[in-house]
Amino acid sequence: MSSVMQSVAKKLDEPQLTESQVAAASMLTAMVEPEAYIGDVFSIGYQDALVQIHDHYRQRVGGIPALAFLIA
Repeated sequence: MSSVMQSVAKKLDEPQLTESQVAAASMLTAMVEPEAYIGDVFSIGYQDALVQIHDHYRQRVGGIPALAFLIA
């Protein structure tokens, strides 16, 4: 029984991405600037997103201008 569970676990760990998905992921991760991190997406929908901004990270980047438009 444990061998079945191990084989299932191994299969779940393997990425199931197409070549185009891997290319897209690579392009997106290249755009991420870790030194500009300020928070996390709390919820997201088709028309809006709610971003939770962490004070510690906001201070580290020097603040966020009033009425700024964040791109996540």
